[in-house]
Amino acid sequence: MRKSSRKLIAMAAAAFLWAGAASQWNLYAQASVHRGTPQREGRGWVELATCEAPVREGGRLVVRADFGSIVVKPGSKDQMNCQVHLRVYRPSEEEARRYFRAYELSLRTLENGDVVLVGRSTQRGEHQGLSVDYHVSVPLKFNLDLETQGGDLNVGNLDGEFRGKTAGGDISSGDISGPVQVETAGGDITLGNMGQRVEAHTAGGAIHLKDVQGDAVLGTSGGEIVTGVINGSVTARTAG
Repeated sequence: MRKSSRKLIAMAAAAFLWAGAASQWNLYAQASVHRGTPQREGRGWVELATCEAPVREGGRLVVRADFGSIVVKPGSKDQMNCQVHLRVYRPSEEEARRYFRAYELSLRTLENGDVVLVGRSTQRGEHQGLSVDYHVSVPLKFNLDLETQGGDLNVGNLDGEFRGKTAGGDISSGDISGPVQVETAGGDITLGNMGQRVEAHTAGGAIHLKDVQGDAVLGTSGGEIVTGVINGSVTARTAG
């Protein structure tokens, strides 16, 4: 092979690798969080933070919050968007800013395309009196992995998997096509039609779900269990 041909092949390979790296860098660069400025609302102060990241259908959103309710609804096919509402009741804007600054929000895109949103208080004691609510939109065809240490989980219709865990709150969803695994340490679980296997456990509440096209493993330490038609094996336990 001539040197000129080898050079052209090497240049083409380098261009291909550079294009891939640039595409990946572009994906990382567009994952962003924007913090607003505190605004007076009644006797409290509020801050609205927004975040966005390019995604692909079939991807996964991972949320880890040390407290706060999480709502996820279907939206754009190629974009993940969120609004995070922070509220605190303090007498002055300076104090409110201190509380808001102590709550850290980060958003990043992993190499496999998963998007990870993390919210946490960075200073002990600075979260008392602070409330946080996450409102997120993802493509209809997407997978969810949600965890909060205190708050509700509310998911709309989803063509994908749903894993959810809260240390104190209710869990609800629309119709989910993929497998579902949810757990709450204190709250009700209300689910729509399930397209595959479902596991639902609560330490103190009722479990209600519609039809299940797969196996169902259901357990509560204090509440009723009500289901639609389950086309699979059923394991149900209630202590109340």
